[in-house]
Amino acid sequence: RERNAYQMQMDARFDALQAQMNPHFMHNMLNVIVNMAYEGNVLEIPLVCNRLSENLRYSTSTREQVTTLQDELRFIENYLLLMKGRFEHKLEYSFELANDCAGQIRLPKLTLIPFVENAVCHPYFESGKAVIKLRIETGGDEHRWYFKVKDNGNGFGEGKVEELFGKIRESLDHIRKTDMAGLEIGGLGIINTCVRLNLFSGGAIEVHMDNAETKGAVVMITGRDADV
Repeated sequence: RERNAYQMQMDARFDALQAQMNPHFMHNMLNVIVNMAYEGNVLEIPLVCNRLSENLRYSTSTREQVTTLQDELRFIENYLLLMKGRFEHKLEYSFELANDCAGQIRLPKLTLIPFVENAVCHPYFESGKAVIKLRIETGGDEHRWYFKVKDNGNGFGEGKVEELFGKIRESLDHIRKTDMAGLEIGGLGIINTCVRLNLFSGGAIEVHMDNAETKGAVVMITGRDADV
Protein backbone atom coordinates (compact mmCIF):
# COMPACT_ATOMS: atom_id res chain seq x y z
CA ARG A 1 0.00 0.00 0.00
CA GLU A 2 2.83 2.36 0.86
CA ARG A 3 4.52 1.61 -2.46
CA ASN A 4 1.29 2.26 -4.37
CA ALA A 5 0.66 5.47 -2.45
CA TYR A 6 4.19 6.70 -3.24
CA GLN A 7 3.74 5.89 -6.94
CA MET A 8 0.46 7.81 -6.99
CA GLN A 9 2.22 10.81 -5.46
CA MET A 10 4.94 10.65 -8.11
CA ASP A 11 2.33 10.38 -10.86
CA ALA A 12 0.53 13.43 -9.51
CA ARG A 13 3.76 15.43 -9.43
CA PHE A 14 4.56 14.35 -12.99
CA ASP A 15 1.09 15.49 -14.14
CA ALA A 16 1.53 18.84 -12.41
CA LEU A 17 4.86 19.44 -14.12
CA GLN A 18 3.41 18.38 -17.47
CA ALA A 19 0.59 20.91 -17.09
CA GLN A 20 3.12 23.73 -16.71
CA MET A 21 4.54 23.11 -20.19
CA ASN A 22 1.53 23.81 -22.40
CA PRO A 23 1.12 27.55 -21.62
CA HIS A 24 4.86 27.98 -22.06
CA PHE A 25 4.82 26.63 -25.62
CA MET A 26 1.60 28.34 -26.62
CA HIS A 27 3.12 31.66 -25.60
CA ASN A 28 6.32 31.07 -27.58
CA MET A 29 4.51 29.89 -30.72
CA LEU A 30 2.08 32.79 -30.74
CA ASN A 31 5.07 35.12 -30.59
CA VAL A 32 6.09 33.75 -33.99
CA ILE A 33 2.90 35.10 -35.57
CA VAL A 34 3.24 38.45 -33.79
CA ASN A 35 6.80 38.87 -35.08
CA MET A 36 5.78 37.95 -38.62
CA ALA A 37 3.03 40.57 -38.54
CA TYR A 38 5.48 43.22 -37.34
CA GLU A 39 7.89 42.25 -40.12
CA GLY A 40 5.20 42.53 -42.78
CA ASN A 41 5.02 38.85 -43.76
CA VAL A 42 1.23 39.00 -43.76
CA LEU A 43 0.64 36.59 -46.67
CA GLU A 44 2.51 33.80 -44.88
CA ILE A 45 0.51 34.09 -41.67
CA PRO A 46 -2.37 31.74 -42.78
CA LEU A 47 0.14 28.96 -43.57
CA VAL A 48 1.90 29.52 -40.27
CA CYS A 49 -1.44 29.44 -38.45
CA ASN A 50 -2.19 26.01 -39.92
CA ARG A 51 1.16 24.69 -38.71
CA LEU A 52 0.60 26.32 -35.36
CA SER A 53 -2.86 24.77 -35.10
CA GLU A 54 -1.39 21.29 -35.62
CA ASN A 55 1.22 21.83 -32.94
CA LEU A 56 -1.23 23.34 -30.48
CA ARG A 57 -3.57 20.38 -30.99
CA TYR A 58 -0.68 18.06 -30.13
CA SER A 59 0.67 20.05 -27.19
CA THR A 60 -2.66 20.82 -25.52
CA SER A 61 -4.32 17.42 -25.88
CA THR A 62 -5.01 16.01 -22.43
CA ARG A 63 -5.94 12.51 -23.60
CA GLU A 64 -2.35 11.29 -23.53
CA GLN A 65 0.60 12.80 -21.67
CA VAL A 66 2.87 10.03 -22.92
CA THR A 67 3.74 9.86 -26.60
CA THR A 68 6.30 8.29 -28.94
CA LEU A 69 9.67 9.46 -30.18
CA GLN A 70 8.19 9.50 -33.67
CA ASP A 71 5.43 11.94 -32.68
CA GLU A 72 7.91 14.15 -30.83
CA LEU A 73 10.09 14.30 -33.94
CA ARG A 74 7.07 15.24 -36.04
CA PHE A 75 6.29 18.04 -33.58
CA ILE A 76 9.90 19.27 -33.77
CA GLU A 77 9.86 19.29 -37.56
CA ASN A 78 6.68 21.34 -37.53
CA TYR A 79 8.18 23.71 -34.97
CA LEU A 80 11.30 24.24 -37.09
CA LEU A 81 9.15 24.99 -40.12
CA LEU A 82 7.46 27.67 -38.03
CA MET A 83 10.84 29.05 -37.00
CA LYS A 84 11.98 28.98 -40.61
CA GLY A 85 9.04 31.26 -41.39
CA ARG A 86 10.32 33.66 -38.79
CA PHE A 87 14.10 33.51 -39.37
CA GLU A 88 14.06 32.59 -43.10
CA HIS A 89 17.64 32.29 -44.40
CA LYS A 90 19.02 32.87 -40.90
CA LEU A 91 17.99 29.35 -39.86
CA GLU A 92 19.36 26.13 -41.33
CA TYR A 93 18.66 22.68 -39.95
CA SER A 94 19.09 19.05 -40.90
CA PHE A 95 17.77 15.70 -39.68
CA GLU A 96 19.49 12.33 -39.56
CA LEU A 97 16.87 9.94 -38.25
CA ALA A 98 18.38 6.48 -38.00
CA ASN A 99 16.02 4.80 -35.55
CA ASP A 100 13.42 2.59 -37.25
CA CYS A 101 11.72 1.94 -33.90
CA ALA A 102 10.83 5.57 -33.14
CA GLY A 103 7.13 4.68 -33.14
CA GLN A 104 7.68 2.18 -30.30
CA ILE A 105 9.73 4.35 -27.94
CA ARG A 106 7.61 5.96 -25.23
CA LEU A 107 8.42 9.21 -23.46
CA PRO A 108 6.55 12.17 -21.94
CA LYS A 109 5.03 14.60 -24.40
CA LEU A 110 6.97 17.83 -25.08
CA THR A 111 10.25 16.62 -23.59
CA LEU A 112 12.41 17.11 -26.68
CA ILE A 113 11.25 20.50 -27.89
CA PRO A 114 12.80 22.58 -25.03
CA PHE A 115 16.27 21.48 -26.14
CA VAL A 116 15.52 22.31 -29.78
CA GLU A 117 14.02 25.64 -28.81
CA ASN A 118 17.16 26.51 -26.84
CA ALA A 119 19.31 25.46 -29.79
CA VAL A 120 17.46 27.97 -31.97
CA CYS A 121 17.16 30.88 -29.57
CA HIS A 122 20.52 30.90 -27.78
CA PRO A 123 22.72 31.09 -30.92
CA TYR A 124 20.50 33.86 -32.30
CA PHE A 125 20.12 36.06 -29.23
CA GLU A 126 23.37 35.34 -27.41
CA SER A 127 26.04 34.69 -30.03
CA GLY A 128 24.67 36.94 -32.76
CA LYS A 129 25.23 34.27 -35.39
CA ALA A 130 24.34 35.40 -38.90
CA VAL A 131 22.99 31.91 -39.59
CA ILE A 132 21.69 29.52 -36.92
CA LYS A 133 22.66 25.94 -37.79
CA LEU A 134 21.08 22.90 -36.15
CA ARG A 135 21.65 19.20 -36.60
CA ILE A 136 19.20 16.70 -35.11
CA GLU A 137 19.99 12.98 -34.92
CA THR A 138 18.37 9.83 -33.61
CA GLY A 139 19.72 6.31 -33.48
CA GLY A 140 19.57 2.94 -31.75
CA ASP A 141 16.49 0.76 -31.40
CA GLU A 142 13.58 0.32 -28.99
CA HIS A 143 15.91 -1.06 -26.27
CA ARG A 144 18.65 1.55 -26.44
CA TRP A 145 18.13 4.83 -28.25
CA TYR A 146 19.36 8.39 -28.41
CA PHE A 147 18.24 11.82 -29.55
CA LYS A 148 20.85 14.52 -30.16
CA VAL A 149 20.66 18.19 -31.09
CA LYS A 150 23.72 20.30 -31.87
CA ASP A 151 23.85 24.03 -32.56
CA ASN A 152 26.54 26.49 -33.67
CA GLY A 153 26.21 29.00 -30.84
CA ASN A 154 28.60 29.89 -28.05
CA GLY A 155 27.96 26.69 -26.17
CA PHE A 156 27.58 26.37 -22.41
CA GLY A 157 29.44 28.89 -20.29
CA GLU A 158 31.96 27.71 -17.71
CA GLY A 159 30.19 25.90 -14.90
CA LYS A 160 26.75 26.23 -16.53
CA VAL A 161 26.17 22.50 -17.08
CA GLU A 162 27.12 21.71 -13.47
CA GLU A 163 24.79 24.49 -12.30
CA LEU A 164 21.89 23.11 -14.35
CA PHE A 165 22.33 19.57 -13.06
CA GLY A 166 22.59 20.90 -9.52
CA LYS A 167 19.21 22.59 -9.92
CA ILE A 168 17.76 19.42 -11.43
CA ARG A 169 18.92 17.39 -8.42
CA GLU A 170 17.48 19.99 -6.05
CA SER A 171 14.16 19.95 -7.90
CA LEU A 172 13.97 16.15 -7.83
CA ASP A 173 14.76 16.10 -4.12
CA HIS A 174 12.16 18.79 -3.47
CA ILE A 175 9.44 17.16 -5.52
CA ARG A 176 9.92 13.80 -3.76
CA LYS A 177 9.62 15.39 -0.32
CA THR A 178 6.98 18.08 -0.71
CA ASP A 179 3.22 17.65 -0.59
CA MET A 180 1.10 18.73 -3.55
CA ALA A 181 0.29 22.09 -1.95
CA GLY A 182 3.96 22.97 -1.95
CA LEU A 183 4.72 21.81 -5.48
CA GLU A 184 6.31 24.64 -7.41
CA ILE A 185 9.29 24.02 -9.65
CA GLY A 186 11.01 27.25 -10.56
CA GLY A 187 11.84 27.65 -14.22
CA LEU A 188 10.19 25.69 -16.98
CA GLY A 189 12.13 24.47 -19.98
CA ILE A 190 15.20 22.36 -19.29
CA ILE A 191 14.86 21.80 -15.53
CA ASN A 192 11.18 20.88 -15.80
CA THR A 193 11.91 18.56 -18.71
CA CYS A 194 14.76 16.72 -17.00
CA VAL A 195 12.65 16.23 -13.86
CA ARG A 196 9.74 14.85 -15.91
CA LEU A 197 12.01 12.45 -17.79
CA ASN A 198 13.46 11.18 -14.52
CA LEU A 199 10.06 10.72 -12.86
CA PHE A 200 8.68 9.00 -15.96
CA SER A 201 11.56 6.58 -16.53
CA GLY A 202 12.97 6.07 -13.05
CA GLY A 203 16.38 7.14 -14.37
CA ALA A 204 16.33 4.99 -17.52
CA ILE A 205 16.20 8.15 -19.68
CA GLU A 206 19.19 10.45 -19.13
CA VAL A 207 20.12 13.91 -20.38
CA HIS A 208 23.72 14.76 -21.29
CA MET A 209 24.86 18.31 -22.05
CA ASP A 210 28.28 19.42 -23.28
CA ASN A 211 30.12 21.72 -25.67
CA ALA A 212 31.02 20.51 -29.15
CA GLU A 213 34.66 20.43 -30.23
CA THR A 214 33.75 22.75 -33.11
CA LYS A 215 31.93 25.16 -30.77
CA GLY A 216 28.27 25.17 -29.97
CA ALA A 217 26.18 23.16 -27.53
CA VAL A 218 25.36 19.46 -27.79
CA VAL A 219 22.50 17.85 -25.92
CA MET A 220 22.01 14.09 -26.04
CA ILE A 221 19.09 12.23 -24.49
CA THR A 222 19.64 8.50 -24.11
CA GLY A 223 17.06 5.89 -23.19
CA ARG A 224 17.17 2.21 -22.33
CA ASP A 225 14.87 -0.52 -21.14
CA ALA A 226 14.69 -0.60 -17.36
CA ASP A 227 16.09 -4.15 -17.36
CA VAL A 228 18.92 -3.47 -19.84
